[in-house]
Amino acid sequence: MIAVEDLLWAPGRVSGVPGPEMDPLVERDALQEAQVLDLRVHALTSTVGLLFELRTALQFEYGNAAVLILRGVQEANWRALQRSGEKTAWSVVGSEMRSGSGLLELSIMLSPRASIDIRGTSAEFYVLDVPDIGEVPPDYCSDGEGRIRSGLSGGGLAFTVLQSSCREG
Repeated sequence: MIAVEDLLWAPGRVSGVPGPEMDPLVERDALQEAQVLDLRVHALTSTVGLLFELRTALQFEYGNAAVLILRGVQEANWRALQRSGEKTAWSVVGSEMRSGSGLLELSIMLSPRASIDIRGTSAEFYVLDVPDIGEVPPDYCSDGEGRIRSGLSGGGLAFTVLQSSCREG
């Protein structure tokens, strides 16, 4: 078992696992209904990592979380309406990876009204199995903080990589 940080900050790819059922690095809207849990920027290595909740996703039969990593990042933008401090399930309503001029451009549209746009030189996608987080995501409105934390695939939890893919710009 490894942790999210092992994928994000250590260059190199996981080998010996099959490609994902739906690959957001090549297939438009592959992340439909997944939820964005975390967006991390590592300035020293120009790396951005996105952590996704897959238990709500339409396209993935296996795995309960995913990490999408862009390396050689030149631009990263998060745009969202101001929220009143409540926790928000940011659900993917559209996603697309485009390439050109040696760069990859990731665009993710979220509900409620938000978006993520990132440009980098390479990308990796990992479908994960995080044990012991249950079948259903926590309820952000009624569950307490402890239940929410234990029911999400946070960056510090250990997991197994089930599927992976990579793409260069």
